[in-house]
Amino acid sequence: MFSRKKVFLLLISVIAIAALLMVGAASALAADTIVWKSSGHGPATDPSQIFHDKLCEAITKASGGRLVIKAFVGGSVVPATKEIDAVDEGVLQMCYTCPMYNLDKWKAAGLISSRPG
Repeated sequence: MFSRKKVFLLLISVIAIAALLMVGAASALAADTIVWKSSGHGPATDPSQIFHDKLCEAITKASGGRLVIKAFVGGSVVPATKEIDAVDEGVLQMCYTCPMYNLDKWKAAGLISSRPG
């Protein structure tokens, strides 16, 4: 089960990594290539999956190729909606998912997610 602190730290970590990449700090690091796997939660034609794929490409480009993020469609690595579990278990290093899929782990997820009705 995820604690609020763990989810908060994960969110802060992702923001910090993105900020470092945007200012070009990655170019000053060693030349070794880092490869991450990232999964969205929808099919290839879903707008959120298309955004996920473009984000992975943009991060790879912004890092100068030092951090390569391989994008996978929902359900191709782990069952769709279980991406956060896969990050926690080390199967994925990044994911793009809906917070509402994780209400069992984080009761406040509905506050930062869109819900019908």
